[in-house]
Amino acid sequence: MKRALTWMFLAALVGLVGLTAPASAKAAVPDGGAVIAGNRSEPLAQIDAAKRAGVPWVSLLLNWREYEPTPGEYAVAGTAGAARWQQLDEILNHARARNVKVLVVFSRAPWWANGNGPDNAPPTPDNYGAYAQFLGVVASTFGDRIDAYGTWNEPNIPRGWNPPNPAAFAQLHRQASAAISARDAGAKIVLGPIAADLDFVRAVYAAGVRGTVDVVGWNTYPPTAPDGSTGFRRQFQLASILRKLDPGVTSWITEISWSTCVGCVLANVASPAVQADYLLRTYAFKRRYLHGFTEKVFWYNVVDSPNPRSWSGNHGLLENDFSAKPAYRSMASVASVLRIPRKISRGARVTGSARVDGLKLTSSRGRITVRAGVRLPRSGGTVIIQGYWRGKWVEVSRLADTTTGALRATVQDRGYRVLRVVAIPDGRAAAFRSAAVPKGPKLTSSRG
Repeated sequence: MKRALTWMFLAALVGLVGLTAPASAKAAVPDGGAVIAGNRSEPLAQIDAAKRAGVPWVSLLLNWREYEPTPGEYAVAGTAGAARWQQLDEILNHARARNVKVLVVFSRAPWWANGNGPDNAPPTPDNYGAYAQFLGVVASTFGDRIDAYGTWNEPNIPRGWNPPNPAAFAQLHRQASAAISARDAGAKIVLGPIAADLDFVRAVYAAGVRGTVDVVGWNTYPPTAPDGSTGFRRQFQLASILRKLDPGVTSWITEISWSTCVGCVLANVASPAVQADYLLRTYAFKRRYLHGFTEKVFWYNVVDSPNPRSWSGNHGLLENDFSAKPAYRSMASVASVLRIPRKISRGARVTGSARVDGLKLTSSRGRITVRAGVRLPRSGGTVIIQGYWRGKWVEVSRLADTTTGALRATVQDRGYRVLRVVAIPDGRAAAFRSAAVPKGPKLTSSRG
């Protein structure tokens, strides 16, 4: 066992060679997290990398069958289950020593528990209690180092639970939630996580999980930018559903990212640069429009697989050799990029023939409404709306042949920290006025 422990720490050190975190990585992303495939050989190095990027949470996706390949094997010295148990102990110790909080999600039933079914078969109903008992032992043993527990990963799709059955999952969840809460009362109970399916959430609640859930876990892999994505924006609908079914329950985005795989002809594929931009826009949208309901966003995942052509294996913040991708640098710079620059937000300039007055911005559900008074000479001119994003001004909208009058326009929010309205007389210097983009209305599942 000492040899295994030494090997894991060496793996962690080797994995971090060549990883240079930007100076801004010291700034925490308090609502951020990163997913770790917990059975990889470098979980300690992944925790260190996540910490360097500034996120305070990690999610461990674990296979129940590896910890309990035969009933109770985790407690039998010298067995494969006991080795996994010891590894989890080391991982959790490592996370706690670095002040990183942990969400654990156990899925994949042992063959003795799923009736010798296929890999993605759920436990048989008479083994729901065995799963709950296992999680109860996990909570009793490691509860001082675990902060939240998921009750099965993606039970609404065949890859996670084949065939999906919301009533069956509700039964398993209730037993698991009770077992965990009895032994680790302070931990959060996460429903699922669910793979972005509102109907499944409704069906699970219809089967009776109210009062057993603290957080609904939500996994989504948007085909487009986060601020225009259906899966990401369904948080508004989820809050509305929970307001009726279980008021006060919140949501965590437990998986989100875009793959940078090479040669994949699929949705949810982006270049490394676009992936990095989408990461920043994810947190910008979450903080502006989902505050009060969507508490955390976990990036899937920390490190890429060795195969650059794998869609599922190339969502990471780091390359397979642990060198930083642009997304890693984006995560480390969330605090600085999403900070509103005071001087820019208060900027104004007036020329003799042009003026912008009374600029007012309001935002709601990913749209910004711009109101201002614009004065231009009789010959007219052009009015441009610009947004400040990642240290530069970008054009958002252009209104040609505009004369004096009231301006009202609505634009899609792509993370802009500041908007400015620029009035440009024909062939003359421009006048402008800028203002910080405000938060949208608070989103909540609480009544009232």
